Parts: sequence; structure tokens; C-alpha cells
Amino acid sequence: MRTIFQLASCLLLAMTVHAEIVDRIVATAGKSIVTLSDVQQEQRMMCFLNGAPPTVSDPARIKELASKLVDRHLIRQEMEGGVFPSSPKSETDAAMRATRQRFPTEDAYRAARDRCGLSEGELVRYLELQNQVLDFVDFRVRPGLQISDEQIRAYYDEDLVPAWNKNNETVQPLEVVREQIVALLTEREINVRLDAWMLDLRAQGEIRIR
Repeated sequence: MRTIFQLASCLLLAMTVHAEIVDRIVATAGKSIVTLSDVQQEQRMMCFLNGAPPTVSDPARIKELASKLVDRHLIRQEMEGGVFPSSPKSETDAAMRATRQRFPTEDAYRAARDRCGLSEGELVRYLELQNQVLDFVDFRVRPGLQISDEQIRAYYDEDLVPAWNKNNETVQPLEVVREQIVALLTEREINVRLDAWMLDLRAQGEIRIR
């Protein structure tokens, strides 16, 4: 009996040591950490949503995902530091419906989940968090954003019309494409503001990507 107990203890110790090696720290943001298992979980999501492989071993890709998770952590800290309401459940439900509709059948949806090693609960939680982060980012960077008539005209004259001419396409009147131009320039400005905000957040914390 004693021998069996000792053997079991050795096996448990070996499993624990193995887990520590596998689940190493890959990034830190202040006192918070990102582990390799966090990165692998994110990769499984990318597998399901974007068709990426279900696991990742490339060091550069691990660092890329770790950096992404650090940014998400910093944003969540900002969310928790103020009074920001949770996204309505209807947004998550809509995201789940849209995700399911990407697959021709329910069996195909489940097969894709299984291939990537995801449970439905994990997917729901991910989409819920994603909606919360996107809503907060919109709340944080969009206020006061306006696209001027001068910006619209400049993009039309300097980018759009030359592109049409180069491709021998019909030049559309400005008013026909105005809304599309506004949407594109708005997205560009949001990305510029988001990049500046993230640089500021990173500068305030002690970020280390291993």
C-alpha cells in the first residue's frame, strides 16, 4: 500500500511539474499575467472564428497573441475602473446567431467547434466579452468624432477618383458614394484614436512580453 501511495505521489508530482512547464507565463501587465494556456485558448478561438490552426507553437505568434491579450486586459481594467454598463444579452445572442449562420448545418457548426477544442459555453463567454470590449472602445474613442466635408472631398478627389480611373471604372458622383466615404474615414479615425489610447495605456503599465 505504501509503495502504491508513493508511486501515486510521484505521478502527481510529475503531472504538476509538467503542467507548470506547459502553462508558463508569456506576458505580464503590472501584477496581472498572461499564461501560455491563455494564448492557446485565444488560438482555439481564432481556429473557430478565422480558420486558424487549433494550437500555436511558433514563438512569434505566441508573442503576438500575448500582446493582444495584454491589450484586452488593459481595456478591461479601464472598464472596471469606471461605471460602464454590461452589453445587453441581445448583442451576445445576435453574435451567436451570426456565428452559427456561417455554417451550413448544425452538425457542421459542432464539428468546427470540436476540431478547435471549444465548448459552446466558452464561445458564448468570448463573444460576450468581445461585445463588451467593442462597446467600451466605441464609448471611449468615438465621442466628438466628425468627418468634415473637406475630408470627404479630399478622399474623393485624391484617392477614389484616381483609383477608378486607373482601373478604367466609371467615376461615380460624390453624393452617390458619400456615405461609404464617411464610414471608411470614420473607421480610420477610430483606429488612429484607438492606437493612441492603447499606447497611452501601455505607457502607464509595466508591460513585459516574454
